[in-house]
Amino acid sequence: MRAIKTFENFSPDNYLWNDASFWIEELYPEEICFLSIYSKYIDDLKTKKNNESPLFKVKLESPDEVDLEEDGDEASTGFEMFYSIPAKKGEATLSFEVTASGYFTPVRSYGYYEPEEGGDPILDDINIESVYYLDSEENLEIDFYSTSYNFSSEFITEKMLTDIMVFVAEDRMVYDESRVQADLPSIPQGLLDKCEKIRKKNPSISKGYDIINRFNLK
Repeated sequence: MRAIKTFENFSPDNYLWNDASFWIEELYPEEICFLSIYSKYIDDLKTKKNNESPLFKVKLESPDEVDLEEDGDEASTGFEMFYSIPAKKGEATLSFEVTASGYFTPVRSYGYYEPEEGGDPILDDINIESVYYLDSEENLEIDFYSTSYNFSSEFITEKMLTDIMVFVAEDRMVYDESRVQADLPSIPQGLLDKCEKIRKKNPSISKGYDIINRFNLK
């Protein structure tokens, strides 16, 4: 995972790219969505290290915690994650459906006076469905999992976008053990370079920021 370093005289909002709304839609949709999910996750960390900061402000509508619900011998649940991404013309949005499955460990009793043991939720699998992006002008609507959509980014693949969605979905789940064990993907250096080039040529953005040097691999 990347450590995102803060710097001296940083904005009080603690976002590296407070100007992102001016240029974010110059990226490919899959790049916008990957960076937005990543930034919101960093922003929501309950315990932030001094060297980590989110990229830009993103709003998320989603349950804070989601429990598996028992269904016979199995357990399952589902929920939606809805992101609002500030852009020049308003807000772009990303939404996707999460379905999770697993089971509860058997409940055992060892005696009348002994407490029961077991019944712990085990998370087996997470699936991502219905992944939709809508640009801020509501002219471009994308179903990322449609066969008609081709990923154009040279940095963000369909697998990378799916991986980060599974990661943040797992982070919302309540479980005793997870067999999913998703990892937070790193932001490709090439995508960071691309963002910086776009920022520098945007007349609405002040010069003098060198964000690339603030991203270091752990």
